[in-house]
Amino acid sequence: MTAGPQLVDAFTAWRESDATSLVFEYMAATLAEAGRAPPAGIDQLPPVLRHECQNLAGVYRPPGTLLAAYRDEEPIGCVGLAPDPLGSPQR
Repeated sequence: MTAGPQLVDAFTAWRESDATSLVFEYMAATLAEAGRAPPAGIDQLPPVLRHECQNLAGVYRPPGTLLAAYRDEEPIGCVGLAPDPLGSPQR
């Protein structure tokens, strides 16, 4: 029986590089699904997406988080929760 995925904090587990690759892959796929040419690298992303991809620690800073999922030590996905930029409570 194979163990389920393992979730780790991408920053405290020193896995930001894996998270960056996963976020870029997601952004590239989303652009392709929207009919745009998929970027070959982070530098070809639209500015707002490029900023997020190059600044994950800032975008997902505490109290937010960026979790990376692994199966058999291979990165398989990630999820991020970003703090509200205005600092107001969410309803």
